[in-house]
Amino acid sequence: MDKINELTVNGAPTIDIGQNIDTWVDGDDAGSYDVETNVDDTRIVTVSASQTGSSDPENAANYGLRLDTENSDAPGDGSFPGARNPFVLTDVGESGFDGGTLVRGFKQVKESNLTLDYEAKVNYEYNPGNDAEVEVTYTLTSSGNSGGGS
Repeated sequence: MDKINELTVNGAPTIDIGQNIDTWVDGDDAGSYDVETNVDDTRIVTVSASQTGSSDPENAANYGLRLDTENSDAPGDGSFPGARNPFVLTDVGESGFDGGTLVRGFKQVKESNLTLDYEAKVNYEYNPGNDAEVEVTYTLTSSGNSGGGS
């Protein structure tokens, strides 16, 4: 039997900040992911992000993006690192993006339509004439805690 290690991210969520300055605003809940693996090895899902498109590079320090992990329906033990709730990808005042382990501690699962709830905020220096476009990348890998598999 072939090894199955598949992670599919669905949707292209958007967040309309409107006139909410310095306040976290919920997205449109258009994001989800599916994960399937038959490998008998502990798996993790990592996440990273980067600004893309025609976004103004100087605007990056003027907005924040995070994942609300509080009501997660994650696979396995469903654990998010406790200190990463919510999982901040970038915050106002930062010009770079953080990443790391999003979901950990699962083996041999097939889960679909797992929720990705995004939130964003901006400060008064954010240029509303330039939409912020961020590409978020999810990766399924071995946790390295047991032998075999990839």
